Amino acid sequence: MQDFPFEESRPQERPLDMPSIEKNRCRLIIGAIFPFFQKNGSWIPARPELVESAIQTYENLCKKFSRFHIVRTVSDLQKEGTGILLHIEGSDFLSSPEELTRWHARGIRSIGLTWNHNNQFAAGCNGSGGITQLGEALLAKAESLHLLLDLVHLNEQSFVEASQFVKRPFMVSHTAIRSLSGHPQALTDNMLDIIAKTQSIIGFGLLRTFYGHNATAETVAQHIEYARKKMPLQSIALGTDFFGFSPEDGIPGLKTLDDITAFGNTLMKKGWTSHAVQQFMGTNAYAFLNTNLA
Repeated sequence: MQDFPFEESRPQERPLDMPSIEKNRCRLIIGAIFPFFQKNGSWIPARPELVESAIQTYENLCKKFSRFHIVRTVSDLQKEGTGILLHIEGSDFLSSPEELTRWHARGIRSIGLTWNHNNQFAAGCNGSGGITQLGEALLAKAESLHLLLDLVHLNEQSFVEASQFVKRPFMVSHTAIRSLSGHPQALTDNMLDIIAKTQSIIGFGLLRTFYGHNATAETVAQHIEYARKKMPLQSIALGTDFFGFSPEDGIPGLKTLDDITAFGNTLMKKGWTSHAVQQFMGTNAYAFLNTNLA
């Protein structure tokens, strides 16, 4: 399990801290839980007990700092302070789709099928194949619980099959544009079209390898501009993935909340209105959650 990358102080190696969260009026954090551990160079699915421990870490954070609260319903989005929406990045730890009921009761409101590799539910972006029968059962169970579905980390076949199976809009929480970078986790034009047609949403991640070793803020802006030409602005958002990588793997000039706020100026220089920047920075994601969170 990854450590929760939050500090009350402001050490340089941390992207999130209380001063920057307050200064930048951060209203929502996706509380990612990475249910794997590394052994001999391989990622091994964690036991459910470790997932429970991660949930308790977020709950303890909310007890320690009054500005934080767990987001379980739409009404929680309207509360003062900073909401934390609990998300599990990969379903490998589940032995059956029915176990989702337990995790929904524990506050999980978003889940992904896999993380890069193939598992019992789907093929990841580094694998081949598509959604399995068990994967379809997992999608159906998630929808019955009104869990948000994150189709990130899937290969194109699994993505297409999942999008055809589900009945509600979904998200791709942290990604980029495949035709511009070639990264396997990035989205093809076909995937962008599906997202637009289903009124779903994508979040542009800030992991440098999504964009190339020499990526800059301008590189990220080019990817965002590409998507804006292909789909409605309402389907485009920011999905930093700050909880998912070390600062040295980030993009110069886009490693902190202060950097992100300043990034709005980069978009405005390209002709974006301040309203459009606000939509991308948060309004679009809030609208998506208000519509699709039970």
